[in-house]
Amino acid sequence: MRRTFIAGGMGTVGLALLAAFGPWPGESEAELREGLPIDALAETVWVEEFHVSPDGDLIAFKSARGGTYDIWTAPVEGGEPTQVTNTPGRAMAPVFSPDGEWIAYEVDFGGTNIRDIYIVSRDGSETRQLTDHPLNDTNVAWSPDSRHIYFNTGMYWDSSVAVVDIETGEISRIGPGGSGRLSPDGSTLAFTGNSLEGDDGQTNTDIYVMPADGGERRLLTESTVGYR
Repeated sequence: MRRTFIAGGMGTVGLALLAAFGPWPGESEAELREGLPIDALAETVWVEEFHVSPDGDLIAFKSARGGTYDIWTAPVEGGEPTQVTNTPGRAMAPVFSPDGEWIAYEVDFGGTNIRDIYIVSRDGSETRQLTDHPLNDTNVAWSPDSRHIYFNTGMYWDSSVAVVDIETGEISRIGPGGSGRLSPDGSTLAFTGNSLEGDDGQTNTDIYVMPADGGERRLLTESTVGYR
């Protein structure tokens, strides 16, 4: 029987330390649960990267329960999980759309850690690939109307924030920046960038904001030049 580990807790490192050094101070052997045998531990799979649907009914997560990393959903109140993606690469980082109809996620093909962005319908019946190029696309953020996805990308040969229309597939560059986040009302993007001139070693990271439809960016952390 395949067992599932939820990310966090003691994990295999903690089990190894426990075996080597005994229980933690103040914890008697009687209080410790019996550990998994090594063959059972080898059959476990991780459950990671959770996101709860807006209606609070479903949780989406990444799991290798089916043999490779895919996106699964399960009722918040408990029940049998459902696999909603079936990709040849590793599917990860699920995010429900505000209307709860779609789940955006990232796919890494071939273990290269170069990711593309996909969406899958809540029940797994429809999948769409939104980006397809040899550079990285990550950190998705849905617009409040569930029609657009903002993301960080290397497709413009720098670190940029872009937006894709999920119906047409049209992609537009918003501006330079990394680790972008959209405000709850969808009007403003917060993102990171380097304001230190000639910083080839990228020793500096600052926080900026700008309109979600593009425009002038505004530096928020002027006093932190030289810090990451």
